[in-house]
Amino acid sequence: MRSSLTDDQFDEEIFGAERYAWRWEQQRQYEIGHELSDFEEFLDGHPRVPTENSSMAWYYDRIQALTRAAGVEVGRVRVVDSPPTDYQRWRSWMDRWNREAGEEILYLPRQVLHQMGGPPFAPHADWWLIDGERLLLMHFAPDGSGRRVPPGTRLETELVVDEPEVHLARLWRLAAISWAREEETSLPAAA
Repeated sequence: MRSSLTDDQFDEEIFGAERYAWRWEQQRQYEIGHELSDFEEFLDGHPRVPTENSSMAWYYDRIQALTRAAGVEVGRVRVVDSPPTDYQRWRSWMDRWNREAGEEILYLPRQVLHQMGGPPFAPHADWWLIDGERLLLMHFAPDGSGRRVPPGTRLETELVVDEPEVHLARLWRLAAISWAREEETSLPAAA
């Protein structure tokens, strides 16, 4: 079964996890919006601590509550390019705060992804797997802009509970974790 999710429903799925919430992240960049000034400051060589951005601080607080208070495992595998994009360098620099909140982040070189046979579902989709039972598919424009597909074109974010797809996501999660590494040494710490 597939259904469209609003942003609030999407957040409820992630932060309502009982055992784990795991993200597959493969876009080279993402549309930034409320983080644009933070990204520009990073590129200028004067990065601002991400907890000073209220929306990012909100995320870290929610992850910390989920991992520490509720005992939920939160993690992700992030596909990285060589050389990394500016966006990937910025996200890698900020990973320290994700980890401090309790999130495990692993890196998978894009060349290894290709050796694995490419991503499941779609090359322009990222996803969260919640408790091994629910799959949250996020669709992105194929132009590499990191822009979420607008509603009406195709579902922007959808909840999938069909067993074959959820089972594939569970298997892919295990494979990605086994192929990924804890540190992306090719990513410089700052711009």
